Amino acid sequence: MIEYVGVLGPPEALNYPISVCDTCREQGVERGNVIWGTTAGAPGLRRGTPIHVAHKGRCDAALDLWFAQVYFDADGWMQLSEELDVFARQLARNATKPLSAGDGIRTYPLQLALPRLAQETR
Repeated sequence: MIEYVGVLGPPEALNYPISVCDTCREQGVERGNVIWGTTAGAPGLRRGTPIHVAHKGRCDAALDLWFAQVYFDADGWMQLSEELDVFARQLARNATKPLSAGDGIRTYPLQLALPRLAQETR
């Protein structure tokens, strides 16, 4: 997950965004993946998951298993991933030079879908 952490000065207290592995909760996901799900391609409203981060290897594999348990293929979910450094570069680029219709971008209404197991425990 991308999280904000507070760092006490000097010269002042600041908040910094960091990558935290959603499996082991360790910071510094240098060789990690960003993982999310979508129902893109389905007619009408598009659903999307929160964006997750995991170290490559065991953490990534564990997150894949969890994802399959809470977002089912039968419901039209498709899991996607990107290497963390590639994702960060793309995000930084789009923050200063947004994509436009001329770039072939299409946006759709999006419904954020929280994990099924978390919803069932409420």
